Amino acid sequence: MKFFKCFIFVPLCLLLASCSTVRIIPNLSKGREYKLTKILDLKGKDWILPEGATLVCASKGKIKNGIIVGQNLSVDYLKVESVRFTGSFKSICISLENDVDSLFYDITGVRALRIFGNGHTVSSTNFGLMRHVDVFFKDVMFDCSNCKDVFLYPIGNGMNTFVIEECSFVNIPEIELLKPRNMLNPVIRRCVFNGLLNDGVRRKSTIVLNRFYGCKGNIVFEDNIVQDCYGVAVNGIEYSKKDGVTVSIRNNVIKNVSNGGIVFNGGEVTNIRIENNKISNVFCFGSQFKGEKGNAENAAINFHGFHNLHILNNIIADCTNSLSLDLDGTASDGTQEKGTLLVCSGNVMRNVFQSYLFGVQDAEFLGNQIEIANQPSATFAVSAITLNACHDVHLHNNTIILPKPKQTSAFPIVLRQNTNRTSGKINLHNNIIFSDSGVYLMIYNGFTGEVDADKNTAISTTSSAPLKWVNNSKSKGIRVKDKNVYR
Repeated sequence: MKFFKCFIFVPLCLLLASCSTVRIIPNLSKGREYKLTKILDLKGKDWILPEGATLVCASKGKIKNGIIVGQNLSVDYLKVESVRFTGSFKSICISLENDVDSLFYDITGVRALRIFGNGHTVSSTNFGLMRHVDVFFKDVMFDCSNCKDVFLYPIGNGMNTFVIEECSFVNIPEIELLKPRNMLNPVIRRCVFNGLLNDGVRRKSTIVLNRFYGCKGNIVFEDNIVQDCYGVAVNGIEYSKKDGVTVSIRNNVIKNVSNGGIVFNGGEVTNIRIENNKISNVFCFGSQFKGEKGNAENAAINFHGFHNLHILNNIIADCTNSLSLDLDGTASDGTQEKGTLLVCSGNVMRNVFQSYLFGVQDAEFLGNQIEIANQPSATFAVSAITLNACHDVHLHNNTIILPKPKQTSAFPIVLRQNTNRTSGKINLHNNIIFSDSGVYLMIYNGFTGEVDADKNTAISTTSSAPLKWVNNSKSKGIRVKDKNVYR
């Protein structure tokens, strides 16, 4: 059958004005393409398009003031003003000409959803679960104040795409917002997320604002602002090393969130760059519910399972309820092969809690500035960096400031080892440490690895006496050559 085009002119508009609901018009046949060359005013009525039709706009074409009812309809770059969509659609590609209270309701079958917002606001729209759909949103402001559950949860087939660019999400309640699952090369870029975080009040256990769930290819979360939001700012789960997924999280501002900054805690991701982000106050309420996980899982940056992870030139500040870094390379069966090849360099961590590396192999931790928050009422020993069961770690050229609590000890660098793990070689060189704790390096009983320490400067903030290093382990591979510290 040949493919025809039908051009909609003013006489059709007159027909629309004569009936309360626009029905299928006899001269509009199934499967045709209808091209709007002028403005079509539906005058508050429904327009039911023929089954399988395609609706497109010429340069001066536009539809306004009504509802488009689809029957397996394709909408191709349609300019709309005060228009809603319902019914079944193959694809929807629209350009907004004004703010709209509700854009879609009860739509089904969509395989491509593209919205060009032109800066306009969409309110009272909750997309929810959508399957096998390509998603592209640009320059839309979404008012999420009336949204429930998950705002947008597209489940792809591994080849579907997901791109959200230059959008704003405002008045975000305690919901999961964007949850691309099994999508190819998902991108969230240059977006703003403003939440409705109430001081001291959470109603739900941990939720996630932006979750990349088992996606494929290259994950990109760049140049975004996340502030005053419930849950984890950005999260990834369901990955394995063989997937070869890469991650780029750069140039974001994350501040005042309730349950963590950048948290990838479900599987192993590869080739990750966490770079030039500003992260602050990411576990702002602390633990609130019985049995809730603590400050490690709600860290500023948390990776449980990684290979080739670069954490570069980030600023982490005012995180006094959570760890700065929580990097875990261990598996539940005790193996230590899930966290390899780490470079952590050029980061500034100010008024924060410690960084904790557990079971990490082949790591370089260099050129970082770490200023631990004052914890005057702490009842357990505090530290700046803890290496637990790590192998081949080079810790050098860092500056560390650690205040001592009134009632307990403070150890800037801690080496330890859980009973069912092993430790390898740890190199400590050219670090500058300021503390009035009396000890700059604590090696706990049970540690079985090797330590080479040289050219470190450990300075007391209250005394001229050099800081000690303490070895409570039975390891024979402890070699500390620093001249201005003593055992």
